[in-house]
Amino acid sequence: EINPLVAQFTKEWKRKRHQKHRLKGGIEARVILNIAFYYGEHQSIHAQDAVLSRAFKKDADKNKLRLVFEMIQREVDRKIGRLWSIAHEYHAAPNVTDPSAFDKAEVIQQLIKATDFKLEQHMKRWQIYWWMLVGGVCAEHVDWKMGVTHDVLPVRDDEGNLLWEDQITREQVPESMVEEAKAAGLNPDRFRPMQDVQPVGDIGGDIIDPLRLFIDASVPRISALGPDQSVEIAEIVTKGYIEQTFGADAANQIRWKNSDLTIVETKIEDTGTPLSGVNLKDLLPNIQGSRGPDDPQMCIMLTRYQPPHQGFGYGRRSFYIPDGALLDDGEIPYGEIPLIDMHWRPPTTTFWTKDFVTRLIAPQKFLNKRMSQLGEASNSQVYALRLLGPGMTKKRVPTDMPGDVEGGLDAQGNPKVMFLRPPDLPSFFPDTIRMVTEFIEQLGGADLLSQRKFPGELRGSLAIPMLQEIIDSEDGPVY
Repeated sequence: EINPLVAQFTKEWKRKRHQKHRLKGGIEARVILNIAFYYGEHQSIHAQDAVLSRAFKKDADKNKLRLVFEMIQREVDRKIGRLWSIAHEYHAAPNVTDPSAFDKAEVIQQLIKATDFKLEQHMKRWQIYWWMLVGGVCAEHVDWKMGVTHDVLPVRDDEGNLLWEDQITREQVPESMVEEAKAAGLNPDRFRPMQDVQPVGDIGGDIIDPLRLFIDASVPRISALGPDQSVEIAEIVTKGYIEQTFGADAANQIRWKNSDLTIVETKIEDTGTPLSGVNLKDLLPNIQGSRGPDDPQMCIMLTRYQPPHQGFGYGRRSFYIPDGALLDDGEIPYGEIPLIDMHWRPPTTTFWTKDFVTRLIAPQKFLNKRMSQLGEASNSQVYALRLLGPGMTKKRVPTDMPGDVEGGLDAQGNPKVMFLRPPDLPSFFPDTIRMVTEFIEQLGGADLLSQRKFPGELRGSLAIPMLQEIIDSEDGPVY
């Protein structure tokens, strides 16, 4: 029988998950499509409840030339570089003109650097930028994690005495016997202090992508949650993780026969030959899939946070398996929800703000189409259609290698084999390729030098940096 609290939490989670799933558009489909386009699968489309990688309905479409030019990936990486250069590190600044305040600011500054090092914040920042550009929203979850680091501790006996190891006999000896042996003239290097490696808990940070984050769409920020609302994080965990974190009794409450590990409702269908050597299911193993007979026992676990309300002065934190077991339920031990949401656009009317990649998809498709058409036009020039006269068959005409055509002339000396002239390439064709390339760079906010533009009326060595600062001002509100 399912715990009534788990049944209530599961119902709320499924409702929030359904808000992100739509038959036309939707948060899930938009983010998954953006990821596919970033990695070069530019024929991916969203059809009802699924994202299809290469949906070619007609056989004639399968034989068309389909070239992929990964401009989106280049623009995303460039934008990450620009954001990284604008605000890479944060500093503490005193708000009063007091010498002691400046001394404290220096201490806080060192603490910020130490915390960033412990949390691997440089890598986390890279993930934050990537998810904001591709998904529009992400969150950083900073909490206490067990077994993050390992400490080497000396081994003691029941009375608290240090234990040493005899390198020759491999026996454990107390420190008093080691001192006696040294006094008797034995080599001190014969003994080595015994050490034990123990896992130690510490603060740790995780970047939560929009596909694993669930919140009511009408709530613009996590800090704006009402007392009866919640935010949830979904992740796929193993039985060993459950046993180590919550104990063996909690792991025994879970029904491990369920093999479905799908966090999102949108299906991911990969069909046909990959355009860029990528399978969509390999890109998102943390949100969808199923457990095979050789896989370890796994399940979906949800971490639920609720703001302070009656009975929970610091807020409520719950760990549970949907339609399964309640692993832990109690007050938040940190005094606040340890989850900070970050948005690419200002969260005004909804939590799920737009991203950077979506507006680049249409010009990227246009560029791929034009370049593919250009390739097909080149092929038509090299491999033009042949017109064969009476008595001629294609077997008698060489194709790739030069050769003789026996009987290729009639009695009057007119050729019986002729090439059909392909249509001429439209004059505007190269201009459209140039136009869409510049348009993509303009949408991506590329720098002046890459666009081959010059500062105009500004003079001096600082002209280009000054105009570049004007262009970069569009990224300022991100911070």
